[in-house]
Amino acid sequence: MDMAMFTTVRAASRAIGCGLLLAALAAGCAQNPLTGPETGTPSATGAATPSVTAIASAPTVPDRQPHTLVLEATGGGNVTSVKYTLDGKDVQRGAVTLPWRESITIPNDGQPHSYSLEVEFRGGGKVDLVAIFNGQVVARGGSAGSGNSTGNAAVGGTVQG
Repeated sequence: MDMAMFTTVRAASRAIGCGLLLAALAAGCAQNPLTGPETGTPSATGAATPSVTAIASAPTVPDRQPHTLVLEATGGGNVTSVKYTLDGKDVQRGAVTLPWRESITIPNDGQPHSYSLEVEFRGGGKVDLVAIFNGQVVARGGSAGSGNSTGNAAVGGTVQG
């Protein structure tokens, strides 16, 4: 057998093999003559054909990460009370030593969230307040007192969740 004839026979063998493979695949996907399409309906003999259902998975959406609001009080002085409020809910801390810091989780819900921080102190000293939302300063406040006076400092605002 010469080389040209060998190449032709080899190509014909591949074509026949591919044709047989396609025919076998088509036969496997064809309707069952006794049951009809693969729907899970009973056949004429009463046997049920199993349903084949492809489940398409929806693309996953990453969870919305919450925001962080940090409230800080620094300086010097005798702090007698710290209170912060988030969306109308008060949290009272009583007397604290400065510096004081509280980290609050704000849901990522697209809604506005109001907050406030109030510090009461006695005697001389200065209290500085700062609100930091996702790493950026969004509000500053403070107050100073001397002698036996009492004072307070407050800061507040609204952040977008």
